[in-house]
Amino acid sequence: FILTKTDLIEVLEDLAVESGTKIEVLSSSSEEGKMLLSFGGLGAILRYNIS
Repeated sequence: FILTKTDLIEVLEDLAVESGTKIEVLSSSSEEGKMLLSFGGLGAILRYNIS
């Protein structure tokens, strides 16, 4: 079973709905999207401190 980019977004969206969080999708052609891609393409704001 191979996930495509579309499948991954749908899976993440389902998880976000279940946990009451929000997803923002950035275009890779925008300045912000290019910056995020330089960090691996995935970012998050955590609700809790990392121990």
